[in-house]
Parts: sequence; structure tokens; C-alpha cells
Amino acid sequence: DEILEIAINRAAERLTMRRRLREYTRDLERMVEEKTRRLIDAERMAAMGETIAGLSHTIKNIAGGLKGGMFVLGKGIELDEKEYLVQGWEMVKGNVDKIHDLSLDLLNYGKYTDIRLRPAHPNDPAGEAVRFLAPRAGEMGVDLEFVPDESLDVCSIDSEAIQRCLLNLLTNALDACCEERKTSGGKKVILETAAVDGRHIEYRVTDNGVGMDAATRKKLFQTFFSTKGTSGTGIGLMMTRKIVHRHGGDIQVESTPGRGSRFTIRIPAVENAGTTAGSGRVDEFPEE
Repeated sequence: DEILEIAINRAAERLTMRRRLREYTRDLERMVEEKTRRLIDAERMAAMGETIAGLSHTIKNIAGGLKGGMFVLGKGIELDEKEYLVQGWEMVKGNVDKIHDLSLDLLNYGKYTDIRLRPAHPNDPAGEAVRFLAPRAGEMGVDLEFVPDESLDVCSIDSEAIQRCLLNLLTNALDACCEERKTSGGKKVILETAAVDGRHIEYRVTDNGVGMDAATRKKLFQTFFSTKGTSGTGIGLMMTRKIVHRHGGDIQVESTPGRGSRFTIRIPAVENAGTTAGSGRVDEFPEE
């Protein structure tokens, strides 16, 4: 009887310990979930605050430009000077265009929250982007060339989103070729597609424009950062990185001041269509 009582007591203690362990585990899981939720909320609030601050700065610059244009217009009306009127009108018109572009960029940025993968040829969005920008490149005196990899096969991508990425990168490349700091020589932008290791697709945008130093490259993908000063919104590269990450890919940057830049997008060659939201990364190559 005594041995049986001891065994029963030990069993009861073990059962009690197991019950308490389960309770502690549940409490710990609830605590972890709550802490995780709070961290996510804090990160969202921080990101929202950063976005609002950057957007406010951009709007402030545009508002300053509008006030300057209005001042010049007022002087033109006061002095009845046509030169002032024309100058003021051009300032106002330019800043209204900036507001229009900013609105479109913000709408496009929100549009690509979800990536819809569909069977498409990787060369199609690249070719469309080049065709779309060819007239602009001609006006700017830039030689825009498309070098497709014919070995690529149909895979699942969001063709429209990839085209948007390439339009952003090509537009920046064209502008870089026409900046005053550019060294002498012909202006050239090349878009290439390539199959890599049988599992990835690369889009490479190369220009011989002004290039960037290391400090500028590190800021490239920060919220609302633009190398174009007040003429850019900085949303284009944010959107490009977002789309590439949603494809589960990464974007790389090479640049040398006075020699040009190369942006490389690498995404998986997904075979089955679906929706993906990868956690890509931004890498930076060392200077040449």
C-alpha cells in the first residue's frame, strides 16, 4: 500500500507538472504573438511616418515652386512685363506637372501591392518598354538599344509590373545621359535580358551617363530619395524595388562617376503561375 501510494503521488506530481508546462507554453505563445503583433504595428507606424515625412518634403518643394511662379506672375501683371508673365507661367506649369507625376507615381506604387504571375515571355515587357521610350530617346539624342536573350522561354511573371520596373530604370538612364555633368562622348543606353544558372532571369539596364558615387548609391532605394533633385519624386526606384521583391528577386547596382551605371534585376524563372511575395534584397557591387 505504501509503495502504491508513493507511485500514485509521483504520477500525480508528473501530471501536475505537465499541465503547468502546457499552460506556460500557451502563455509563452500568446506573449510571443502579442509582442510580434506590437513589433509589426510599430514597424508599420514607423514606415508610415517615414513615408509621410518624405511625401511632405516633396509636396513642400512643389508648393515652394508654385509660390515662386505665382510671385513672378504677380510681378509680370504689376509691371505689365510679358517676359515675367511667360517665366512665371512656365514655373507654375512645371510644378503642376510635378503634382500630376507625383499623383500617378503614388497610384502606381499602391497598384503593385499584389503581383499576379501569368505565363509570358520575359523578353516581351523589355521590348515593350524600349518601344515606348524610343521616341523620347530619339528626341534626347540617346542611342537606346535592346539586346534580348533568345534562349529564354515562357515563364510566370507579372509582365505589366516588370515593364513598369524597366520603364523606371530606362527613364532614369536616359536622364543620366543628358545631365550636364556627363563627360563627352555619345549617349547610349542598353537593355539586355539573360538566362542565369537555368533558374533566374536577369534584366540589365546599362548607361554611359554621369554615374554615381558610393554615398549616392547607398541612398538610392531610400524613401523618396532622388538623384534628380526637386525634379524627381524618388518613388520610381521605391516601386521598382517593391515589384522585384514581390517576385522574390533582387536588384543590384554598379556605378562609377563619369562612366555610367548598370542596374540588374534578377528574378526566379517561376514555372507555375500564382501569386508570390518574395523577400528580395538590394545588393551593391564595388566600384570598378
